[in-house]
Amino acid sequence: MENDQTYYKKKVLLSTLRQIEDVHKHEGYVVKNLWKIVALGVLLSLAIPAQGLGESDFKGKSILIIMEAEYWQVSLIIGSLYTVFIVIFHFGWKLQDYLYLKELNEKKDRLIKELGLLIVDEKIN
Repeated sequence: MENDQTYYKKKVLLSTLRQIEDVHKHEGYVVKNLWKIVALGVLLSLAIPAQGLGESDFKGKSILIIMEAEYWQVSLIIGSLYTVFIVIFHFGWKLQDYLYLKELNEKKDRLIKELGLLIVDEKIN
């Protein structure tokens, strides 16, 4: 029975180590893909002002007509909102990754202590 429990805990520990590695590999998404995000923001900022709104009270009217503003003003507003949302998402994802890593590291330390193992370079010895 003890061997089965030890085997299970080792498998959980290996899974936890892989999850930690996976989080490290995918953290910093906004920074790693900055040019793609900027390109999407520019595209949205240039395309949205002229688009007509779909199913709403303003059906068929563009944001330019509704806001009674010039094209460049609406583009700047959309670009600013996009930037604010991306910054909020960046810090939100960063916080989420930090909390998840903290939880995984606590789980890893607890399992190592229970198993009495020595971990060197994230490999079980």
